[in-house]
Amino acid sequence: MAESNAIAAFGTVLEVGDGGSPEVFTGIAEVHDVNGPGISLDMIERTHQLSPDATKEYIAGLKDLDNITFEIGFVPTDPTHSLTTGFLADWKNRVMRTYHLVFPDSGNTTWELKGYVSGFSIKGPTQGLLTADVTIKLTGGLVEV
Repeated sequence: MAESNAIAAFGTVLEVGDGGSPEVFTGIAEVHDVNGPGISLDMIERTHQLSPDATKEYIAGLKDLDNITFEIGFVPTDPTHSLTTGFLADWKNRVMRTYHLVFPDSGNTTWELKGYVSGFSIKGPTQGLLTADVTIKLTGGLVEV
């Protein structure tokens, strides 16, 4: 039986760019679980009267990266979280940012994504950590850098 080549997710890093030229990336503080990006491909029906075996036919349409979502240990004064410089400032000012999703493989594979903060929900349980769920609506393509 062959050994698995799977890697542990621990050590996955999400970075945000500063918008400069050249762009400088900073690791987002206190990232917990990362979900996404979700990817999809619109399908365009092209069925016609003589489609084989009376079966629907499709061609590929537009690609969509959907969202990347993640939970953070919310630190209101952290520069990547705050209302003046972080996610909340980007949401408030409708700023599109470039993000890097860095995987913990041997080569630190990095995907570059662009998007807007489209969701930010704070959770403050009586017994537990102050956290927030962050949603970035992605726009454009996916590039490996």
